Amino acid sequence: MADNNKQQQADPPACAGPLESAKENREKTCGENREKTCGENREKTCGENREKTCGENREKICGENRKKTCESDVVLITGSSSGIGQALASQLLKSGCRVYGAARRYPASENWQKNDHGVVQIQLDVNDAAGCSQAVARLIEKEGHLDAVYFNAGYGIAGAVEETPAGQAASQMLTNVVGVSTFLPAVITQMRLQNRGSLVFIGSMAAVLPIPFQAYYSASKAALEALALALREEVSPYGIRCMVVQPGDTQTGFTQSREKLSVPENSVYRARFERSILKMERDEQLGMSAEQLARLILRKMKKKTLPPVYIPGLIYKTAVVLKKILPLRLVRFLIGRMYSR
Repeated sequence: MADNNKQQQADPPACAGPLESAKENREKTCGENREKTCGENREKTCGENREKTCGENREKICGENRKKTCESDVVLITGSSSGIGQALASQLLKSGCRVYGAARRYPASENWQKNDHGVVQIQLDVNDAAGCSQAVARLIEKEGHLDAVYFNAGYGIAGAVEETPAGQAASQMLTNVVGVSTFLPAVITQMRLQNRGSLVFIGSMAAVLPIPFQAYYSASKAALEALALALREEVSPYGIRCMVVQPGDTQTGFTQSREKLSVPENSVYRARFERSILKMERDEQLGMSAEQLARLILRKMKKKTLPPVYIPGLIYKTAVVLKKILPLRLVRFLIGRMYSR
């Protein structure tokens, strides 16, 4: 009996092992689960808080950097004395950029002066290659960098190809195409060295849909587009962005400054030419304002990646799509009905 009592007294320690083991297992399991659950919750909560905080900080920093960058941008605009160039200069000045404008109409001066709007005026002819190179070098020496160039200088001639003198045709191509190349070497060299920069070429829908009685103007803008697209591939590895803008009808002084070639009284083209010019001028005066076009261009410039070609306006985007879909003969027939009947 004594042995039994001893056995009974000894039993509890024997049973304590499994209980203690179960308790340890339970504690271990609960601990692992708790740690796992808490860890996940903590990670989720911290991640959300971190993302929120980082997002706010990032937005704040990016906003400050954007503002700072804009305020320090140095921009050159050719053909800035009127029309699209003048509207671009006005918008860029409002955003805080330092704007240099080149135009033949500006008063000649050794000391570059700001006009009433704040544009630093450079009296310059884009056909003067030496003068253009010197102007770019002087600008860079003064500012230390050049962030964007808008190639807007140009003009248009109107007349039948048969009646256009070779000299005037050459002058059209020289200003609208070669006039861009007078700036490009010096500009590209600087942008490549600083590993950033933007080149914007103001073309025309006439490059996409050539217009009768403006054949040489259309050809010059088509050549400008080809130049810009090829250049884009050459300079993109060096942080330089390129974009061609192809506006449609726009309200600018271009309408009044268009050079209409002298048409002989007995010319077989006379009546059709006059009707064509009348329609062109009417459409241009009903078109988009230069200020609205400038805003659209600068809105596109805020994108990280620029499109190779930008066509402002839904109607002109639609026209380009239709050109791709419809047979070319039909497209040219429609253009002819509009401008050469």
